[in-house]
Amino acid sequence: MKRKRKNLKLNITSLYIIITLFFVAGFIFFSSSKMFLAEDIPENQTELNKEFDLRSNGAFEISNWLYDSEKEKMEVVLVTNGMKDYKSQLNFSSVSREDLGTELPIEVVYQDNEIYIIHIKNVKKGFTQIALRLHKSEKEIEDLFNDKKTEVSKKNGLISTIYTDERLVDRSSILDKDKEEYIKEITQKMITESLSLKEKEEENIVTYESLLDNLAIEIEELEDELLYQTLDEQVDTNNQIHRLENEVSNYEKEIEESRINIENLQLKVNRLEQKK
Repeated sequence: MKRKRKNLKLNITSLYIIITLFFVAGFIFFSSSKMFLAEDIPENQTELNKEFDLRSNGAFEISNWLYDSEKEKMEVVLVTNGMKDYKSQLNFSSVSREDLGTELPIEVVYQDNEIYIIHIKNVKKGFTQIALRLHKSEKEIEDLFNDKKTEVSKKNGLISTIYTDERLVDRSSILDKDKEEYIKEITQKMITESLSLKEKEEENIVTYESLLDNLAIEIEELEDELLYQTLDEQVDTNNQIHRLENEVSNYEKEIEESRINIENLQLKVNRLEQKK
């Protein structure tokens, strides 16, 4: 019996030791797992084909962002509006999430007053996220009349930063093109997008006009009911009519705004067709 009790105590002690070691090992594993497990990095991708308003610094949208893994190169198409004038210039810099202290080589392969096509080079396979920084710098007045331009530091005048994510970026071969090919390609893309927006505005007008027809019928029915109602009921009905008339006014404003947008989009398409 003494031997059995001794063996039982040894077995229980061994069990406690095993359980304790298990918990200690688990704690060590989970506390150190970040060293050898992939970090869960939130996705960070600036939306394409959306206008970003920088107020006094103008506006821009990213028309396209491609990654060519074979050439380890990215191509960013940036469409701007009012971001620079004769007294200012727009510059760019880029870094990867893995090495924030080292700038990636950048080449602006095409630019006019509105469109920039930027190549980011040495983007290694397996990158996580790439940031493209937009810098606006004022030119020195004497440089405006001097052939030898003074280089302005890109570190000054940071006005925005845009991002792409390895998990979300479009992958495609980036071909070397001449200026004319870039102009045709980008201009046609902008024409297609403008016509698509115009079509949506036209569809909005049809929807709003249908709603206005329904509201007109509803208001007319309420006005007919007024003849057979008590004073208290008439107050409620008049409130309903007033609310519906406000809706009518709002839809009429939406229709007018859509018509103005359609006109502006058509003018834009005409200019782009002429440019192309």
